[in-house]
Amino acid sequence: MKLGLTKYAQSDIGDILLVELPKAGRQIKAGEKFAVIETAKAISDLKSPISGKVIEVNQVLEEKPELVNKEPYDNGWLILIQKDPSEDLGHLMDFKQYESSLKEEGAI
Repeated sequence: MKLGLTKYAQSDIGDILLVELPKAGRQIKAGEKFAVIETAKAISDLKSPISGKVIEVNQVLEEKPELVNKEPYDNGWLILIQKDPSEDLGHLMDFKQYESSLKEEGAI
């Protein structure tokens, strides 16, 4: 499962200057910090929505962190995680639910 920022989230935080990602092999628990994003506005910790093992890190972001802004759904992904087999994904939203939630909040 690929983790990254949504188009809305990346536009809200602004131009990304630096991305700090975990090392492959690291175990992450749901709600735990797994990355740091630095923008001109702030430094933000990113928390994992699921538990699992980091199996791949998008190393291109070390040299081109702006890909998170330009291509959040393509080349701007952050990590690939193998979810814990016991992890229930029922709390996650699909894209339509997420978009509906943003509209309800008046964010878009």
